[in-house]
This record gives sequence, C-alpha cells and structure tokens, in this order.
Amino acid sequence: MPSITIRGARLHYEDVGSGPETIVFIHGLMLASESWEAQRAAFRDRYRVITFDLRGQGRSETPRTGLGLDALAEDTVALIEHLQCSPCHLVGFSMGSFIALRVAARRPELVRSLTVIGASADAEDATNLPRYARLIRLVRLLGPRPFASRMMKILFGDTYLQSADQTVERNRWQAYLKRLPRSLHRAAEASAMRESIVAELGSIRAPALVVSGEEDRPVSPARSRAVHAAIPRSQFVSFPHTGHAVMIERTATFNRLLDNFLCGTGTLQGAVEPPALPQDPGIDVGTASTASRTTIRRPDATLSVAVLSLAILAGCASTEAGSRGYDAFAQEAAPATIAGSRTAAEASACFEERARFLPLSEFSRDPATDRFTYRLRAMDLWFEQVRIEPEGSGARAEVRIAPNLNARWQAQFESDRLRPLRSCMGL
Repeated sequence: MPSITIRGARLHYEDVGSGPETIVFIHGLMLASESWEAQRAAFRDRYRVITFDLRGQGRSETPRTGLGLDALAEDTVALIEHLQCSPCHLVGFSMGSFIALRVAARRPELVRSLTVIGASADAEDATNLPRYARLIRLVRLLGPRPFASRMMKILFGDTYLQSADQTVERNRWQAYLKRLPRSLHRAAEASAMRESIVAELGSIRAPALVVSGEEDRPVSPARSRAVHAAIPRSQFVSFPHTGHAVMIERTATFNRLLDNFLCGTGTLQGAVEPPALPQDPGIDVGTASTASRTTIRRPDATLSVAVLSLAILAGCASTEAGSRGYDAFAQEAAPATIAGSRTAAEASACFEERARFLPLSEFSRDPATDRFTYRLRAMDLWFEQVRIEPEGSGARAEVRIAPNLNARWQAQFESDRLRPLRSCMGL
C-alpha cells in the first residue's frame, strides 16, 4: 500500500484516476479513508482522486503526538503540496470537515472548492462533552469493540439504522468499528477538545458547499448552518431522514450533488433535492430519568459541563465496588468539596437542562432544600456522585470519588479534580 512520510509520520494514501482537477477527501473520526470508497469509484474517471488516512487512524502511523486538528490541517497542507495537486477540490466529513475548514481558511490558495459534511467551526458542543468523555475513557480501557453499537448511533441516523434494505451495509460498518484499535481514543480526544475557528471562516475564499443530515446527532444542522452563514461564498443542503455520515447513508444522491457542485465550479446547476424517505420511528439512544424535579431553564452550561467532565475523570471503579451497590460505595468514597459564588438553583438548573442528553444517568433535586444529586453509571457500575447544595449566598459542591480507583488513573485524577470545579464555581 502506498505511504508517504509527512511531518515525521507515515501516512497511508491512495491516488487514483486522472483528470485536469483533483479531489482530496478527508475522512472523519472512526471511519478512515474506506468511508470514501463510493466517491473514489464515482469520480476517478474524470478527476484525480486522493484519499488518505489521518495520522493516528486507519493504516497510517499512530504516534502519541501531533493529533490536534491544527496539526492534522498542517499534515493535509503538506500532503497536498507534496503530491502537487493544488488547487484542489477539498471534501471533508465530520472531523475531516473540521480539518478542511482550517486548510481552506489558512491556505486559501490550495483550495479550488470546499465541501464539508457534518461541519462545525465551534468547539465541541457542551451537551456532547460528558458522554464523549466517558466513551473515550472506556475505549481507552477496553478498546472500541464493546461500544460498536453506540458508535453506530453517533455515525448514522435513525432511518438508516432501522432500514431493512441497509442491513448488509450496516453489518459491514459495525464489523469495521469492532476492529478499530484501542489507540483510537487519542484521535477522539483531540477532536473533542478542539478550539473554535469561527473567526477564521471569513477568510475562506473558495466556493463552499455545506451538507448536513437532519438526523445528525453529533453535529446538529443548526451548527452546520452557522458554518454556511459565516463563509462568504457558500451554499447549504440539508438531507432529510439522514444522519451524520451522509455520503454513506445517501451515496447516490450525495454523489450527484457533489458532481453538480464541482461541474458548476462552485455553484449548484439546477436543484439537486435529496428525495424524501418515509419517516421511521426514532431510536431511543437513552434518556436520563428524573425524580422530584423542578425545572429552571438557563442557557449557561459551563457549570454542568465542568462538573460532569470532572465526574467522568473518575474513570473506573472496580467491579467489586460496583457489585456492592451504590450506597455502600458512596459511603466509602472520599469527598472533595468546594464552595463557589453561583447559587445551587443556578447549578441545578444547568443540570436539569443539560443532563437530559446523557444516557445511563440518574439525577434528582429536592425542592425543599435545593439540593441536587447527580449519579453517573456506565456498564452497570456506579462511578461517581456529585451533590450541590446552598451555602450562604452561593453553593457548595461535593464530589465523591471511588476510593479504589485503578492506580494508573489515581495520580492524574488527584491533580486535576478540583481545577475544573473551582473554575465552574466562579473562583
């Protein structure tokens, strides 16, 4: 298989087809360059088509460093320059779209046109961070195989996941996800911790096509529309009844759309409307249960995300602790406490609004005392408890940590556990 050394790392790539113009496809997290196989086959007769595996994924080298999105954008620039294919049509999906936006904004002379699927220029959505952090931690410990079904729900929409016509294709991609290496957690963490580049989008000079699936879970259509609104010469196409991986779920329609866009040198010649599919019932991806809940809605999610992320850091209580039941486990857990200026009502309101996105969780609020309790569970083991209650004009947060954490994580957790809590409490 062809490979090239780019900025100290060996990258797998494929260079097929011929034509006066080149398309460079950038894959997303979990799905390496194989995710573009249908596009490679469709466009190679008229274009030079280049696909490659990002550093840390697929058949490319998996170093421990250089996995941030800025570094991956620099890898992409170096690849384009080395293969002498600029200006190229740049097409990115998910994490690949985050990279493509950076390349188009920072090196506009390399990009003839830009197409992004499931794109966001923001930092990761605060409502997604806790469950992604938990999944990343578990993949690091156990590898991706036990979580293939959960990853399928990230990549694909309800309609595709329930369609009988897609069973063979679905099984193929699920088997692919089960074979992913444990090292995937490094790329996942780099993607989740990305920084916003909203301010850079105005620098993109190439005509752009922004594509979104209406059933996209990780990147909502609203966030993709915000990318479209910020790029001067962009168009937006929404695919109904389609999830995150539009180019896989709706291959033929997406290929027609892309072909139309490229042939028009950045304009859509005639409407290419994604045909509507029958509405199927949604898949239950897990919802949090509530008890004695009084809802106060506020837009600020800083506190909830920081404390939930703190809870995720607890990583892995032992099976023995989990099997004894949560109450016994919590009594033995070592509490970390901190007082802050935010009120307990504000804190609990943030949790009420945001924790509903987290599967496998329980949370409750006692309206009489304004005490809020949050419990995180994964794989039938209770990991953590966070309790927030009034103290003076502010609030006091107590975080219970498993006393028998795996020693590998103990030092890291001890050094980091109070820092995000201090920040979110306004100190």
